Amino acid sequence: MLQILIPLLIIGIVVVIYPKTKAKSVLLGESVYKKHCANCHGLKGEGLRLLIPPLGDPRSMQLENLVCTIRYGKRGEILVFGQTYNRPMPGNYELENDEITALINYLYSIFPITPTYQAVTLSEVNGLIQQCK
Repeated sequence: MLQILIPLLIIGIVVVIYPKTKAKSVLLGESVYKKHCANCHGLKGEGLRLLIPPLGDPRSMQLENLVCTIRYGKRGEILVFGQTYNRPMPGNYELENDEITALINYLYSIFPITPTYQAVTLSEVNGLIQQCK
Protein backbone atom coordinates (compact mmCIF):
# COMPACT_ATOMS: atom_id res chain seq x y z
CA MET A 1 0.00 0.00 0.00
CA LEU A 2 2.82 2.41 0.91
CA GLN A 3 4.49 1.60 -2.42
CA ILE A 4 1.44 3.03 -4.18
CA LEU A 5 0.85 6.03 -1.92
CA ILE A 6 4.36 7.49 -2.03
CA PRO A 7 4.48 7.84 -5.85
CA LEU A 8 0.96 9.28 -5.83
CA LEU A 9 1.97 11.78 -3.17
CA ILE A 10 5.02 12.82 -5.19
CA ILE A 11 2.91 13.25 -8.34
CA GLY A 12 0.43 15.33 -6.35
CA ILE A 13 3.16 17.62 -5.05
CA VAL A 14 4.57 18.11 -8.56
CA VAL A 15 1.10 18.90 -9.95
CA VAL A 16 0.55 21.53 -7.27
CA ILE A 17 4.03 23.10 -7.43
CA TYR A 18 4.66 22.97 -11.20
CA PRO A 19 2.12 25.63 -12.29
CA LYS A 20 3.38 28.04 -9.62
CA THR A 21 6.99 27.49 -10.71
CA LYS A 22 6.02 28.02 -14.35
CA ALA A 23 4.13 31.21 -13.46
CA LYS A 24 7.09 32.59 -11.47
CA SER A 25 9.42 31.84 -14.36
CA VAL A 26 7.12 33.64 -16.80
CA LEU A 27 6.95 36.69 -14.52
CA LEU A 28 10.73 36.83 -14.19
CA GLY A 29 11.00 36.34 -17.95
CA GLU A 30 8.68 39.26 -18.60
CA SER A 31 10.91 41.46 -16.46
CA VAL A 32 14.04 40.25 -18.29
CA TYR A 33 12.34 40.82 -21.65
CA LYS A 34 11.32 44.38 -20.79
CA LYS A 35 14.83 45.21 -19.55
CA HIS A 36 16.94 43.50 -22.24
CA CYS A 37 14.79 42.83 -25.34
CA ALA A 38 11.82 45.19 -25.66
CA ASN A 39 13.98 48.14 -26.67
CA CYS A 40 14.66 46.49 -30.03
CA HIS A 41 11.98 43.83 -30.46
CA GLY A 42 9.11 45.94 -29.08
CA LEU A 43 6.94 45.46 -26.00
CA LYS A 44 4.86 42.81 -27.78
CA GLY A 45 7.63 41.31 -29.90
CA GLU A 46 6.50 43.19 -33.00
CA GLY A 47 10.04 44.14 -34.10
CA LEU A 48 11.05 47.44 -35.67
CA ARG A 49 9.93 47.87 -39.27
CA LEU A 50 12.40 46.15 -41.59
CA LEU A 51 15.34 46.64 -39.23
CA ILE A 52 14.69 44.27 -36.33
CA PRO A 53 12.65 41.11 -36.76
CA PRO A 54 9.47 40.40 -34.88
CA LEU A 55 9.36 37.42 -32.55
CA GLY A 56 7.17 34.37 -32.91
CA ASP A 57 8.31 32.79 -36.17
CA PRO A 58 8.25 29.04 -35.45
CA ARG A 59 11.75 28.45 -36.88
CA SER A 60 13.25 31.20 -34.73
CA MET A 61 11.38 30.00 -31.65
CA GLN A 62 12.97 26.54 -31.52
CA LEU A 63 14.55 26.09 -28.11
CA GLU A 64 18.10 25.44 -29.33
CA ASN A 65 18.00 28.51 -31.55
CA LEU A 66 16.59 30.75 -28.81
CA VAL A 67 19.13 29.70 -26.20
CA CYS A 68 22.12 30.25 -28.47
CA THR A 69 20.78 33.50 -29.95
CA ILE A 70 19.96 35.02 -26.57
CA ARG A 71 23.36 34.11 -25.12
CA TYR A 72 25.68 34.67 -28.10
CA GLY A 73 23.68 36.84 -30.49
CA LYS A 74 23.26 36.33 -34.22
CA ARG A 75 24.91 37.66 -37.37
CA GLY A 76 24.01 37.33 -41.01
CA GLU A 77 20.77 37.11 -42.92
CA ILE A 78 17.76 35.49 -41.33
CA LEU A 79 14.30 34.88 -42.73
CA VAL A 80 11.45 35.70 -40.33
CA PHE A 81 7.84 35.40 -41.47
CA GLY A 82 9.03 35.55 -45.10
CA GLN A 83 11.01 38.78 -44.60
CA THR A 84 14.82 38.91 -44.72
CA TYR A 85 16.66 40.73 -41.93
CA ASN A 86 20.39 41.36 -41.76
CA ARG A 87 21.20 43.31 -38.61
CA PRO A 88 23.46 41.78 -35.98
CA MET A 89 21.89 40.98 -32.64
CA PRO A 90 24.32 41.27 -29.74
CA GLY A 91 24.60 38.45 -27.26
CA ASN A 92 23.35 38.87 -23.71
CA TYR A 93 26.39 37.69 -21.76
CA GLU A 94 25.25 39.41 -18.58
CA LEU A 95 22.14 37.25 -18.28
CA GLU A 96 22.35 34.30 -15.92
CA ASN A 97 21.15 30.96 -17.26
CA ASP A 98 18.08 31.07 -15.01
CA GLU A 99 17.18 34.45 -16.54
CA ILE A 100 17.52 32.99 -20.04
CA THR A 101 15.29 30.12 -18.94
CA ALA A 102 12.69 32.55 -17.60
CA LEU A 103 12.92 34.71 -20.72
CA ILE A 104 12.27 31.71 -22.95
CA ASN A 105 9.34 30.64 -20.77
CA TYR A 106 7.93 34.15 -21.11
CA LEU A 107 8.38 34.10 -24.90
CA TYR A 108 6.73 30.68 -25.14
CA SER A 109 3.80 31.97 -23.06
CA ILE A 110 3.26 34.68 -25.69
CA PHE A 111 4.26 32.72 -28.80
CA PRO A 112 3.59 29.05 -28.01
CA ILE A 113 5.34 26.76 -30.45
CA THR A 114 3.09 23.86 -29.51
CA PRO A 115 -0.51 23.75 -28.26
CA THR A 116 0.67 21.95 -25.11
CA TYR A 117 3.54 24.21 -24.10
CA GLN A 118 5.71 22.84 -21.30
CA ALA A 119 7.99 25.07 -19.27
CA VAL A 120 11.65 25.01 -20.20
CA THR A 121 13.95 23.98 -17.37
CA LEU A 122 17.25 25.43 -16.24
CA SER A 123 18.95 22.08 -16.85
CA GLU A 124 17.75 22.13 -20.49
CA VAL A 125 19.14 25.64 -20.98
CA ASN A 126 22.44 24.73 -19.25
CA GLY A 127 22.87 21.77 -21.58
CA LEU A 128 21.99 23.71 -24.72
CA ILE A 129 24.35 26.59 -23.92
CA GLN A 130 27.19 24.07 -23.80
CA GLN A 131 26.27 23.00 -27.35
CA CYS A 132 26.16 26.49 -28.90
CA LYS A 133 28.88 27.31 -31.41
